[in-house]
Amino acid sequence: MNRPVTFTFVFCLLVTFPLFSQVNVSGALQSNLYMTENSAKDNLADFYQSLRLRLAPQNNSNLYLSTYFRVARQGESILPGTLPASISRVDYQWNERVYNLYVNWKTAQKRVHLRGGRQFLYEGVLNGTFDGGLAALRLNPNIKVKLFLGVEAPVSRELNLLSWDDGNAFGGRIIAKLPHSNSLDMSYIQRTRKGETVWQIGEVALHGAPARDFYYLVEYDYNFQSDALQGVRLRANYYYQKWGFSAEYNRQKPRVFEDSFFRMFRVEAYNQIRTGASYRLNHLEVGLQYLYTIYENSDQSNELIGSLGSRFGNVGLVYQRGYAGKNTGIFGDIRYPALPWLTLRAHSSYYKYERHIVDISEDAAALSAGVIVQPLLRLKVSAEVQESV
Repeated sequence: MNRPVTFTFVFCLLVTFPLFSQVNVSGALQSNLYMTENSAKDNLADFYQSLRLRLAPQNNSNLYLSTYFRVARQGESILPGTLPASISRVDYQWNERVYNLYVNWKTAQKRVHLRGGRQFLYEGVLNGTFDGGLAALRLNPNIKVKLFLGVEAPVSRELNLLSWDDGNAFGGRIIAKLPHSNSLDMSYIQRTRKGETVWQIGEVALHGAPARDFYYLVEYDYNFQSDALQGVRLRANYYYQKWGFSAEYNRQKPRVFEDSFFRMFRVEAYNQIRTGASYRLNHLEVGLQYLYTIYENSDQSNELIGSLGSRFGNVGLVYQRGYAGKNTGIFGDIRYPALPWLTLRAHSSYYKYERHIVDISEDAAALSAGVIVQPLLRLKVSAEVQESV
């Protein structure tokens, strides 16, 4: 595609919409330029332009149009002659991505909620980007039902509708509030391609905060196609004065669709136990996590993560041994407000690792530094330099 036709079409549609009614307009315009040097020492530049917009009638805030889309030109050579002429003509391309574009409406009492268009869903196991309709109905103050029907959005996120046969989905979710700050959550999704069901899964989750500073989650996923357990998650968090404690058990099978290429590989589940503790000391927080993972073939791995954080960022250590190989590393991420309008950023990491199947150690290091300048309330400019070895 030689021109960002989709971007222009959607932009004109949204800009001219206010001409037909008085509306409130809010959003953000973001431009990004990435300059990189590849392994062949070629200098390349990628340009991204994105727009996030929301339009709502002045007299009805319960009805609005929302969108987020992006146009990019990728792979262009910066310096003339950097790439051979035969390559330069085809080494860059325009592409557009429409991440969401939907109309949203709900009643004044919020009992009925409708949304139609391209949207990202995160409703239990009903998650992903789809083109379709979502309907939510609050039956009473304690029970809410949601239903969805639509087609999968193109992987490229172009402004195009897949046919029903290429990939459709339907599902739902029920949320019930229980006594003592508890909730019961049930969800289901079925995806079909070419007349074949490729994914069919349900989930039941119980979560809440029945006591002060205590939170828990019990989650059970069931795969109706394999007629077997897909995953279980148990999690608990407790806070006492300056202390924080967490424990989690997670058993999962890889989520691979029936028509996926990865079905040719053996699908193995894993069991993982994660424990953690943190302590707040004045403006600092010290944390320690331990992860123990065991796989179906009885292979095991252990990982220890220590961290020290503040409002300016965090630093940490990683120590890993077992089936995943040997790994020892340090990392840090700093964000320091030098002035009200100027923030300094820095990130660095270094890892020394050894793969499970060989006895050769390798090093990996990455460093980035940058600034964020905000000269105006509604304008922010950032620049960053990255290096990795």
